[in-house]
Amino acid sequence: MCKGIDTLSLHEKAGDYLESNVSYSASGTNILDFGNDHDVFKYSPSTTQKYTIVSNLISVLSDETGTYGLAFKIYNANGIELTPDLGSTDTRKEITLTAGSIYYFDVYSTGTLSVKYRLIVS
Repeated sequence: MCKGIDTLSLHEKAGDYLESNVSYSASGTNILDFGNDHDVFKYSPSTTQKYTIVSNLISVLSDETGTYGLAFKIYNANGIELTPDLGSTDTRKEITLTAGSIYYFDVYSTGTLSVKYRLIVS
C-alpha cells in the first residue's frame, strides 16, 4: 500500500496515497507530475459485474531526456492489492467488482518524466 507524506503538486487532482484519494471521475485527463508520482482514485461500482479498467498514456510533458511509463494497481477497501503491477503505455485489466464495495485505482509513473494520461472504467 502507498503510504507516506503527501507531496502533491499544484497540477494534481488526485492524491498520492490511499488515504488522500479522490473519487474517480470519467471526465478529462490526469497528470503524473514527476517520476514515481502516484494518483489514487476511489471507486464504488453501482452494479456487480466484470469491469474493464484502462489507463492510456496520452503524452510526455517534458523535453528533457529521461524515461516514461505508466502502470496501475487495484486495491480493495482494506488496502489489499487485487492485481499485480499492470504496466506499459496502454494498460487494460478486466476484473469483477462488487456493487457498493470500495476500490482504489493507483496509477503511477514508472519513469522519470511527467506524463498526461486518461483512466477509463467501463
